[in-house]
Amino acid sequence: MPITPNSTLDHILSIQLNIAWAGESDGDPERLNWWRCDLSAPASGGDFLARLLPQTWTWAALIAIRKAAAAVDAERRGTLANADHYYSIFDLGPALNERLDERLDELRTANLPPHQALPELLFKLHTGPGCDEDSAFDAQDFADWLSGMGSASHKASPAGRLLVGDTPPKAILIERLSAMLLQDGGGFAKRWPFPHAHAHA
Repeated sequence: MPITPNSTLDHILSIQLNIAWAGESDGDPERLNWWRCDLSAPASGGDFLARLLPQTWTWAALIAIRKAAAAVDAERRGTLANADHYYSIFDLGPALNERLDERLDELRTANLPPHQALPELLFKLHTGPGCDEDSAFDAQDFADWLSGMGSASHKASPAGRLLVGDTPPKAILIERLSAMLLQDGGGFAKRWPFPHAHAHA
């Protein structure tokens, strides 16, 4: 397997983390409620993490919400026959998944806040007294960001939304899968729509 450049890994991680953040429950304003966690806001889970890990809580929060999103993604995948024959936003195959985890750990230990290490993040987490407040979630801004990924034809599958056509390289694939989060006509599903693609196409 060719070595994936760090710039590509960072792009994919940024997309995953933006979606994981947007999909959290609760929050003010309310987010998309695709996974039952609220670990990034200082008024809730973020406050606990900030007290427990005052120097690294922002990275801990991002890692935790990404894992929460991946768990929901895996649950939906489990409803498919031959589940390992598909890629999804939070599962791009074992080798790339491992490299993404390694890259996230590299970034975590680089002593930079997430929004500096990953400039493509749509949000900034509160990091202590005197810092800017957390970025507020705006559904229209998130939809506009997804629209910037382009368009992708898809059809319904037993688990969610299946990409139609050939499966492109991973850095492009994750953009197409992300674009599939938007419902036809705009807006978002109340349940994680599980965009996925054939791994063998």
